[in-house]
Amino acid sequence: MGKFFTLLSLPLVFSLSACSGEVEEPERVLSFRNAEIYQGKVFAGNENEAFTGVITDFPISSVNVSPLVGLAASANQVTGDSSTHKYMLQGSILTMVHGAGGYAICQAKFMEGYLHGSMSCNTASNNLPILEATYQQGQLDGPFIIYSLKNENHNKLAEGNLVNGKIDGEFIGYGLITSKPVLIQNLKLGQAMGSFKRYSDDANNHLILEKSYDQGVIDGSVVAYSIETGKLILERTYEQGTLHGNEKQYDAETGELTLERSYIYGTAGGAEREYDPNTGELIRSVYIDDVGTIENPDDINIEECVESWIDFHNQGKEEPLLWRYDVLHELRGRCAAGESPEA
Repeated sequence: MGKFFTLLSLPLVFSLSACSGEVEEPERVLSFRNAEIYQGKVFAGNENEAFTGVITDFPISSVNVSPLVGLAASANQVTGDSSTHKYMLQGSILTMVHGAGGYAICQAKFMEGYLHGSMSCNTASNNLPILEATYQQGQLDGPFIIYSLKNENHNKLAEGNLVNGKIDGEFIGYGLITSKPVLIQNLKLGQAMGSFKRYSDDANNHLILEKSYDQGVIDGSVVAYSIETGKLILERTYEQGTLHGNEKQYDAETGELTLERSYIYGTAGGAEREYDPNTGELIRSVYIDDVGTIENPDDINIEECVESWIDFHNQGKEEPLLWRYDVLHELRGRCAAGESPEA
């Protein structure tokens, strides 16, 4: 039998009172040094029955926390707080024996030899919380909380929910300075799905980025705000991960529109206009298409011209043609070049 198991689990709950008023027997508590593992199950010493109860004082390196390590790293990218992520990686036996830095110890519930229920891990040196997680039959499954070791109050760094080891639902990252949410993202079994919001880590805690995902890729509108002023600075649209549609840029100080353009599946095309950030006056106007760049095309009504081309092609037909986007793109180019069906 070996002493190391690769399992995992959240905050500890001890004996409960029954509805009848009778007090249940307290849960068995087993120190890690007295635990044994055989065929994937944990036993107390030489007992024949797999252990049910609480196991204490086992190193974080003896359980599989890799999904939580990854989530701590994700939170670090947003918050700049790498304290817990690094600490979770420093749980090896060599670290414990030689004292090379801190390490974490945990306690967790087991049922019939498997992690089942809550697990909590703290720093060995000063007993600060590192994480709480939940297991079902040995599988990481349920709510989790990762704590900051850098924040002076040791508040939450991130929290969410896991299903079969994959994050599912709302993932929240907390700011190092304010301890308020700075990231709120929706996921479905580990894949970005739905809204993504970023907030500033300051007293204002204002929205700085909002976008949406579909099956792991950006899809729909993206809106960004200045971290310093909170004013709108960018609006753009994506279609299944590709920039497609209108884009507008604004000055972070004045809030004035400075640039507007359109994209056609990742490539700039169509009207593009630049404006003075202080007055909002038009500085330059161009039309970009396969036929080239047309300066100051505002005297050409592109959309009206395109409609005339469509009417021209539909003449005498019982049913109108279905116009693909690439054909409309070509017609806009013709119109920008001054071509018309009457010519």
